[in-house]
Amino acid sequence: MNKMKKVQSVRRNLVIIAGILSVLAIGTIWAYYQSEGSIDNKLHTKMYGGEQLVEKFTPDGDWELGERVTKEVMVENTGKVELFVRIKLSEKWLRGDYEIISLDSRESVPFGSNYNFINGTGQSHPSDGLTRGDGSVVAKKLGSARWVCNPSDGYWYYNTTLKQAGMAGDTTELFLESIVLTQNADMGLFEELKYYTSLDKRPANNVISDDPAIGWTLYTGAVPELAKYSRSVSEVKEGYEGYANANYILTVTYETYQATPEAREQAVSEDGGWADEYTPTLD
Repeated sequence: MNKMKKVQSVRRNLVIIAGILSVLAIGTIWAYYQSEGSIDNKLHTKMYGGEQLVEKFTPDGDWELGERVTKEVMVENTGKVELFVRIKLSEKWLRGDYEIISLDSRESVPFGSNYNFINGTGQSHPSDGLTRGDGSVVAKKLGSARWVCNPSDGYWYYNTTLKQAGMAGDTTELFLESIVLTQNADMGLFEELKYYTSLDKRPANNVISDDPAIGWTLYTGAVPELAKYSRSVSEVKEGYEGYANANYILTVTYETYQATPEAREQAVSEDGGWADEYTPTLD
């Protein structure tokens, strides 16, 4: 009796974009300059019977659970105005059009702390096939300590201003270095399905029938006496796929603000939304 082996491995599918976010030069008509944008980075998991695979990010090599993938993010100023900078992260898992789970760096449910969101310690049960109640299962390796997190708004603030293009300090130090799908990420609840057939010649595996004289028929318990062939298959239970056969999207959002005393006052106002204690002071 052959039993398909569960393989918890993943492959890379799409190239994770190295996120160097550029700020364009501004015109003189603006009193204060503010900019924002984002990058989506996609990872796809795939499932074949008892195998769970993540597609390749590059043409060669597999990405196993626990393997770290480079994902570098920084902000570069290409304009002529000094800037304040902040960044936030969000992620979601999709299966087709259905959203499995969505989290961000402020609300990493159910833990209420971005510690879980960054360290990927949010797997509530590693093999129940459910994502309900999970936090993040993707760990992010942060870069420079110059990026200071404000957990109340989910942003990391660069603790110094970004200098004008062409000057020392016109590019931030790394915000993010890499990501990893954690070892205990739930790749589905497996069930063993047992089949037999009374045919003299073994049928193809996809010939399933209620009549063992026509194809493979499901059974439980001991192998039926009429069986000429029998086999067992380990498969993910429908509706309990965990993070298998799903798309993971990491979104990096950045915002910049002109670094002047007047613009700083506007940024940290009620409408601006920037946290005063995390926004660099100006001489």
